[in-house]
Amino acid sequence: MVKELPDDYSFFPRTWILPAEYNAYQSYCRDLKKRKKTKTFICKPSNGAMGNGISLTRNSENVPWNENYVIQEYMEKPLLIDGLKFDLRIYVLVTSCDPLRIFLFDDGLVRLSTQPYTVPSDHNMDKLFMHLTNYSINKHSENFDNADEHDRGTKRSIKFLNVWLKENGYSVVELWNNIANVIIKTIIAAQPHLLHIYRTCRGNSLGTSISSCFEILGFDIILDRKLRPWLLEVNRSPSFGTDGKIDYDIKSRLVTDTLRLINIKLSDRRKGLAAQKAEVRKRLLRPTQRSRKEKTDKEKKKDLIERRMENLRDRLNQIRVQNAREEYENKNLGGFRRIYPTEDVKVNEKYESMIDVAHKVILAGSGIINKDGCAALKYLQEEEILDMLEQCEMEIDSDKNQGLRNPKDDDYIKAAIKQREEELTNRTFAALNEMKIKFPGKSDDEARIILQSLQDNWKFHKPRVASYWLVKLDTVKRKKVIDIVKTNIGSVLQYIWRSPDIDNLRLNRIFNRVFNRLLWSHGQGLWNCFSSIGNSWEIIFNKSTENISTMEMNCCRRIVQLCRDCLLIVYQFACEAKLAADTTVQHPSNRATISTYSTWQPSQSLANKHLEYMI
Repeated sequence: MVKELPDDYSFFPRTWILPAEYNAYQSYCRDLKKRKKTKTFICKPSNGAMGNGISLTRNSENVPWNENYVIQEYMEKPLLIDGLKFDLRIYVLVTSCDPLRIFLFDDGLVRLSTQPYTVPSDHNMDKLFMHLTNYSINKHSENFDNADEHDRGTKRSIKFLNVWLKENGYSVVELWNNIANVIIKTIIAAQPHLLHIYRTCRGNSLGTSISSCFEILGFDIILDRKLRPWLLEVNRSPSFGTDGKIDYDIKSRLVTDTLRLINIKLSDRRKGLAAQKAEVRKRLLRPTQRSRKEKTDKEKKKDLIERRMENLRDRLNQIRVQNAREEYENKNLGGFRRIYPTEDVKVNEKYESMIDVAHKVILAGSGIINKDGCAALKYLQEEEILDMLEQCEMEIDSDKNQGLRNPKDDDYIKAAIKQREEELTNRTFAALNEMKIKFPGKSDDEARIILQSLQDNWKFHKPRVASYWLVKLDTVKRKKVIDIVKTNIGSVLQYIWRSPDIDNLRLNRIFNRVFNRLLWSHGQGLWNCFSSIGNSWEIIFNKSTENISTMEMNCCRRIVQLCRDCLLIVYQFACEAKLAADTTVQHPSNRATISTYSTWQPSQSLANKHLEYMI
């Protein structure tokens, strides 16, 4: 999202996730040294909690390359209260991800440090009571004040902050509009993942359930001296501990208002189980593939109209449930206010475009399904849907009264279907040409330069790549390399052909034959693509009775090229990781030994680990 919308997603400090982005982090530090600049970084264990293991550093060499850390630039000019650094714990309620609905709670916590703040230096880097605002750390300080009042002590309320800001001449309304903007954009970036998981777990739910699921999130936000909010992290499971009166007052009201707003009923579980049983029964009674093929064109058209009517009824039900839900929410907001969707149509359109970008980003890099199988019905009003349902019913009635179809109509339909398939195949080929293999921590241009360098020095790299692919990687890991491409191809087919079930697509069956051929003979099929007989995989179509069009063959050739590039990227990534590991090995003489690039051979364990990073 930062690459696609850099102006909109500039509200968090520069961050790296180790070890996958270790090289990018070191490269950034080297650039700082060239410009004779020094910056402070905060190191957080990725699996840590409650401030455990957090430290500050100004020397990138002290950061281990093989540990799971999150490295973040330290904000050196924060807004201060009474000379103390502070951050905000803001509570956000997501009541639905399909469609997305976000609520902001009107109170939260202002967490102060317990030692007067000064800019980080080599002399005060270890003073965590000064630089960190975590309650779990500062409660051990001798200056910690666990006051019961909301306007004094080490932990205060956000309502106190609003009063303090007004007294000091700051615009509270503008600040909270900016904070709401940060929250919405953050959740939008994760919305495709949430939607995919939600529809996977609740496939029978089309957004019509009032209380399918919910989540309370804890956003940690810090303000700089210009009152600009910066997102530090999002806590998926914020603490509801009540060590003090202020905790109890805020969190008890938060939980009470949440339970009232989501409107959980005793009958919801029973209705959910009944819906799941109905979905299972529907799948079991679904006609087989053979029976569907035996249907006449008239029956197929009737099925198509009935499916469209079913989608229209689902959308109509969804609109009515959403209207009832919104009416209930407006009467039971309590301390919440809805920040998405907003009442401003133009602002909603802006956020909708960001959601579309988020889905395109995810679709280009993983196997997540299309955002909405009925996207065309999304913006229809209730009256329009009722008119369309009436039109479908009239069309079914007219078909009942109609005699036998003219054979010329069947030829016309077959020609139209063939033309449509050719059009979608052309779009698939165009999408495949736009696909690129990502190199972790590097831009697309840098990945292209790496591939070009490997090809220019192919005589040198050829035996090493062969050893890596044919010897070092076992059958499972070779399949994982191919699956990197295969998964993304499946996403492209789902998106372009608008089909959640791509197994029945002719083009997908052709692609699977190519993937199987590349894994033939323990990976020899793909390795042959690097030699003079690079098109040997095409013989699988020579003996086939199925006619392959020129465009379908071009798609297959592009897939083979992507698999070749993927292998080279995985190989180069393993090379760099191994080289970085060797440079950090210290001998008793305190001299680092660097293995030469020409003699390097990747180990099996490293191959396994870096394949997981690529996937």
